[in-house]
Amino acid sequence: MLRILVTILFVLFSIFFAFVILVSALVEGHMGGVLIFLGLFIAGLMALHTILRLRRLFREFLVRHAAINAARKRPVWRVPPGDVAARRFLTYLRMENEAFGSLLKARPEALHVPGSLSGATGNHHFDAYVFDRRLPRSRSYMLLVREYAHMPTMDDLRRLRAEVADIRRKWKVTPSRVVLVVTRPGGNLDDDIYEALIGASRERKSPTLYQVAIEADDGTYDFIPIIPELRGFMP
Repeated sequence: MLRILVTILFVLFSIFFAFVILVSALVEGHMGGVLIFLGLFIAGLMALHTILRLRRLFREFLVRHAAINAARKRPVWRVPPGDVAARRFLTYLRMENEAFGSLLKARPEALHVPGSLSGATGNHHFDAYVFDRRLPRSRSYMLLVREYAHMPTMDDLRRLRAEVADIRRKWKVTPSRVVLVVTRPGGNLDDDIYEALIGASRERKSPTLYQVAIEADDGTYDFIPIIPELRGFMP
């Protein structure tokens, strides 16, 4: 990832350099130079677009590779102690994800347990959420947690997605992850919601990942889908 970042910086510098000379050639009326550096400028933009796509694909490859390794090893994810399921999950996430723990330590006001988030059409209650609102919006971060005393159904997932879309319309911030914490499983997850969760994780068409975290009777988590916590990546 560091090499890709260095390459991006080099291409950005080359684009800026070509643009400066292009403007200078235009001012001085050197049409030959204009054509040459216009071509270099366009080529630089195309190269930047390609590198950014490559960076996104590389990140997705890292996540998938880590997920495959996690599924093969089947580590034991212990449920931390605590009276509130949402707090237990956030404690687990702090222990597993260093970047997430650092965020909550640096900006404790971003954490709400429980809390309500306003959307474009109304308020939406969550058992916990993290909303680190910054400018520009691309640096903002949001994670939502809702508890269920039963295995969630496809209707539950649809309603939750509609609420998330309403929140996104209001704040123009896309949640990174939405977690459905199941405190009393009592059966298996329906096939339709299982396929929806696994399919969305595999295809990654949406920037928001939905995950079911089941608190099993033996004091461990069962995650659907498994989302690996990678060093340097927010959950």
